[in-house]
Formats: sequence, structure tokens, C-alpha cells
Amino acid sequence: RSNVGGFAQGPEEKRGFVGRMSGGVIAIDATLSDKCPSLGKGVPPLQLRGIAVWRKRQLRAKPPFENSFATCGTLIGNINMYTAVLLCAPNLRNLDPSLVESLRNAWGGGDAIWLAPDEAAEFGLASVPDNFDDVWQSCQALGVDLVIVPQDGRRKKMLLADMDSTMIQQECIDELADEAGVGERVKDITARAMNGELDFDGALRERVGLLKGLSETVIDKVLAERITMMPGGAVLRSTMKANGAYAALVSGGFTAFTSKVARELGFDENRANRLIVENGALTGEVAMPILGKQAKVDA
Repeated sequence: RSNVGGFAQGPEEKRGFVGRMSGGVIAIDATLSDKCPSLGKGVPPLQLRGIAVWRKRQLRAKPPFENSFATCGTLIGNINMYTAVLLCAPNLRNLDPSLVESLRNAWGGGDAIWLAPDEAAEFGLASVPDNFDDVWQSCQALGVDLVIVPQDGRRKKMLLADMDSTMIQQECIDELADEAGVGERVKDITARAMNGELDFDGALRERVGLLKGLSETVIDKVLAERITMMPGGAVLRSTMKANGAYAALVSGGFTAFTSKVARELGFDENRANRLIVENGALTGEVAMPILGKQAKVDA
């Protein structure tokens, strides 16, 4: 009438578990061999032994988790409430299946689902393990990212994305500045802004001011020759679109760029700052209000 939903493990240790189901609670023992599980290595199989069945719904057991590798007490018979996702850079493809299986077994997770071979995999969990931070750091050292997200609400209804260095691989104002011959000066202003010497509005005005007199046609030249899409961006957008999500591209950059990027990637709308053009050349001014940090949220 029930099934085992998970376990915790540690060398030469027994762990008690409790799980609720309709009509009763089951506790089990889990005994491991003397091999200590670790990331990237195989995990020895569990030997599970049923020890008792109680008919009282609220009976609780608190197993000693302090010294175990995994500290995830899993409710037996409960559905998974979280999803653990492991992923790496697509160009590296260094997600080792043994790492996924070790972690899944150690945390008592559900079956591993590979989203992309050697790149991304996920499995269900009943709760967030206490040692998540330590395991995350270990994964980072291997060039692997690890996130745990609630399953409830995981399928999002909106994609709100930045553009510069997010959906494209460049900063559009830096590319314009290079064409105008003021690239180093613009980079210096950017550095001052990042150091807190200038706010976003002030830094943007100063940088755009250096573009005064630049031909409007340079924008098309930069778009054609310098701007490249971020790998994975188009897949992200198309995947969310296939599931009915609304997508908005909101940037502190310029509408001359966001309009083209949004159209190419299939965004539903785009918001950004507008460069003022007169007689075919940039005036060195940006239309008000400036779309900065808070304005992105408001937009």
C-alpha cells in the first residue's frame, strides 16, 4: 500500500525513517556498507529492512542525521516537492553521469532525467538537504552548477530578460563607442559607475554624450557585424513560448538594438532607452525618462 520515497546514508550507520500514508505510518532501517559515498563516485546499494508499521497517523521518528553525507529526511509515500538540477556550460559538456547518480542516491532522489546529454540533468527531492551549501561548493569546483527549486510554480508564466551580456554577448554601448573611437573612455566611465562613483543615469548620459555626431547608420553596422546572440537564448525563449509564457526584453541599452533582438528571438515586447537622432546623426542625448534599475521593474 505504500512505497519507499527516500533515504539518508553514512558509513556503517543505520538511519530510521518515517513516512505518512493514508491509514498508517511506516518506519524502515537503512544499512550501508563501509564505503563512504562521495561526489563523482559510485554509491553502494542500500539494504532496506522493514521493521514496523503503525496505524497512528502522527507518529514521528527523528533519525540522527548529524554525521551523514546526506541530510535529507524523506517522507515515505510523499510526492517530491523540489527538483534538483545540475548543469554545466554547453561548450564544456562536463556533467559526469556518475556525479548525478551519486548525488541522487545520497539524497534519496527520484529517477534522474537528462535534459541534455552531458550538460543538464534533474531529479526530484522531498526536501532541501541540510548540506546543500557544502555540496554546491563541491560542484562549483567541478565546473558544475547545482540548484534546487520548488516544483510548485516551477513552470513560469513570464520571461523578463535583460539584453546586454544576457541575450546578446556584447554591451551595445561599448560597441558603438568603439566605432566612434571613444571605446576606452566609455569603458572608464563604466568602471567608475561600477565603483559607485556615478549612478546609472549619470553614467549613461556621460557615455551617450561621447557618441554625439555618430552617424545613425553605424547602429545598423554594429548590429550586422558586432552583435551575436547568446548561446541558449533562443532555446530558452522558444521553450517558454511553447508552454504559453509571455516574454519581455527590458534593457538599460537602446531601443535600436532591443527591437531587432526581440524580433529575432521572438519576444512579445521590448523596453529600453531611446537615442535621440537629428539629421541622421546621434545628438549625444537620450530620451527621458531613462530606463534604469527601478524603471526596469516599473516597465
